[in-house]
Amino acid sequence: MRRAIAVVTTVAMTMALLLALPAAAGTGRVAPPVNDDVANAIVVGSVPYNSLTDNDFASTEGTWEDASFATIGSTVWWSYTPPVDVTVTVDLCSSSFDTMVGIWMAGSGTPTFAGFKDDDGCGSQSTLTFDAVGGSTYLIQVGGASGAEGTVDLALDAKAYCQ
Repeated sequence: MRRAIAVVTTVAMTMALLLALPAAAGTGRVAPPVNDDVANAIVVGSVPYNSLTDNDFASTEGTWEDASFATIGSTVWWSYTPPVDVTVTVDLCSSSFDTMVGIWMAGSGTPTFAGFKDDDGCGSQSTLTFDAVGGSTYLIQVGGASGAEGTVDLALDAKAYCQ
């Protein structure tokens, strides 16, 4: 009988601790998103591409960021390698918070800053269009102005262009 009481007590205490943990509003998640760090960027295989995720509990990546990012926070990452030269559009217009977007060119060593937008084209959400070289990998960083968090609704499209 004592063993049964101990097991019930242990289970009750464990449940109470789990329920006491803070959770992201509406997500039940208490950990950062899987694409919180650039090393875990979600790979975009083909376009058009859409992704819906939250940036709740996300960190802000390292010290190599451009000064334009002084107020960005809670960033999440994607990577895209176009097969040919294209014009890429990153659209965050349907996101639920004030977004910022940065583009970095990957390579050996530190990524190279390639572009940045804040509040462009659709209110406090951002859009960014840039020319991408086929075979080169681009890192897409999305975060909130002053660390804002919410639902990231990322739409990525690319159109081939003539040179």
